[in-house]
Amino acid sequence: MEPFALTERQPSPRRANLAGQEATMTRSGMSPADASINRRSLVVIALMTVALAVISVAVGALLAATPAPASARAATASLTIRARACPPRYIANAHAADCDEPFGFPVRYLADGPTPTSAETDEAGNARFAALLPGAYAIGEGDIPFDFIDRLVVACALSATPATPVPFTATTRGLRLALDPGADITCDLYYVGTDARALPSATLAIHHRLCPAGFQGPNYDATCHATPAPAGIEFALDGPDAAIASTDAAGNTALRVAAGRYTVRGGLPGEFATLAVFCAPASQPGTPFPFTPLGAGVRGPNDLSGIQLDLAPDAHILCDWFNTPEDLR
Repeated sequence: MEPFALTERQPSPRRANLAGQEATMTRSGMSPADASINRRSLVVIALMTVALAVISVAVGALLAATPAPASARAATASLTIRARACPPRYIANAHAADCDEPFGFPVRYLADGPTPTSAETDEAGNARFAALLPGAYAIGEGDIPFDFIDRLVVACALSATPATPVPFTATTRGLRLALDPGADITCDLYYVGTDARALPSATLAIHHRLCPAGFQGPNYDATCHATPAPAGIEFALDGPDAAIASTDAAGNTALRVAAGRYTVRGGLPGEFATLAVFCAPASQPGTPFPFTPLGAGVRGPNDLSGIQLDLAPDAHILCDWFNTPEDLR
């Protein structure tokens, strides 16, 4: 039997690696236990960093979704633009009643001011600007073909109280105005179309007045002219043109139409009032202008359903339209 030889045992690679680390730690003054704690601390710090990042994202999203304080919202202003088309040649002063048609296409309005932005009209013809910083703004558009627009009429008021006007300056294609903090304003923009036919035109103005119940004349002007009829009463012309216009707060209206023969009707319904009419050239109020009464004699010589008259080119005729309510006592 051969004698056996003693050989030196070699450490495994893993043990050698650990021994090397232990030697390194020993040289640096760190015990193996301290190194283990350090490794666990690094893991905890990494996990805390990730958690803080997640919390930061969540808080940011929550803040973004939280509405602004009421005081901040009150500091901004709102503006609504209502774009409406008026009939060609329209010259009356009852735009809210007569010009109620929106354009058949969206109109984009630009707001130039502390909050530059834009808004497009909806199907109803309205465009809304919200959360505008207070200050001076210029409002305009570039979508409406102004070759077919005779003029633009603007009216602005507080949205909550439409009878409270707001100052503004009209421009060629819009307006300028100042928005105060918390203001909510509505501006109506009425676009009066041109008549592409370029026919000679005439103007008929109507002053609608009410007489005392049962009044039968003859002094209509002295007795009744100081009492205007309510606003919003329609008058219609039927002839070469068909036109409708409503009375304003003063009881007046006017229609500009192509020259020709017209039937004119309007005022209070005939079953509730009689009608007397007096017409004259606007430049010669004391000179009667001829017309044909329609429906005269139903309940007396002044009971008319309307009139027929001839309007010459460039004529400007004024008719006083006196309605007398029936005395039902």
